[in-house]
Amino acid sequence: MANFWGPVCLFLVASAGMSSSELSLSSVKKYFANIFAPGQIRVIGGSNAVRGQFPYQVLMRVMNKGKQFFCGGSVISDSHVLTAAHCVENVSFLLLTFGSVTTSPLDGTESRFVTKNDVVAHPDYDPVDVKNDIALIFLNRPVQLSVYVSPVQLPTSNYVENVDGYLTGWGRTSDSSKKAAKVLQYAKMELLPLYKCMYYWNSLGIPVDSSQICTKYVGTASCNGDSGGPLVVMEQNGAYTQVGIVSFGVTLCESGSPSVYTRVGAYLKWINLMTGIK
Repeated sequence: MANFWGPVCLFLVASAGMSSSELSLSSVKKYFANIFAPGQIRVIGGSNAVRGQFPYQVLMRVMNKGKQFFCGGSVISDSHVLTAAHCVENVSFLLLTFGSVTTSPLDGTESRFVTKNDVVAHPDYDPVDVKNDIALIFLNRPVQLSVYVSPVQLPTSNYVENVDGYLTGWGRTSDSSKKAAKVLQYAKMELLPLYKCMYYWNSLGIPVDSSQICTKYVGTASCNGDSGGPLVVMEQNGAYTQVGIVSFGVTLCESGSPSVYTRVGAYLKWINLMTGIK
């Protein structure tokens, strides 16, 4: 039987409650919210990033019910950060670090505390079926943009097919590794046709639909973390466009199972309504 990691954020402190490894397939539906507890981050097959290489990347330290863990996010304007809804569910407050490739808040160009009042999850977010797993963070004053901090482009349509993506995050680089990476990792990802992803996950009783996007394991993968972080594609001019937000996958990240992301293009109207960004 498969075990699952799901909306999981970069691990700092042991998560409370039942862990994903304790859940069998038969109990997935009943305990889905628990499956997606904070886990251990890995970018399987990743390489070290250098400062300024992915200037949209945000490191989020999340305080939730007395536990502290990491999630990823992305700068989409000088006043807005995009992330996954499961990262900010029941959040107390967050510390956002911009312009860093390490997990130290002192290495970034700027850090900000934000409270739960600054966070808006999609109104139809469903933690059970992991639908509409997207949220916005509003900064009370603009972050200073530079070569180290700049917005990622949003897609102009919902269509993404036959392209490679790039995933970024901090963390472990294999299933056997025990320590998180000290430097931001990036990996090239191969996008999986939706029908293949739907077939895999639907056969396990986990619904996947057109509001989501998937990548397949080709020596690289998202895993037990990176949650809320961006999946991007590179445009011909070298600019990055964010097409996905890390959402969920299986526990054994080198098993060849597809990883699932929120499809950003499916939520352009909501993002525009909330932020004015087009």
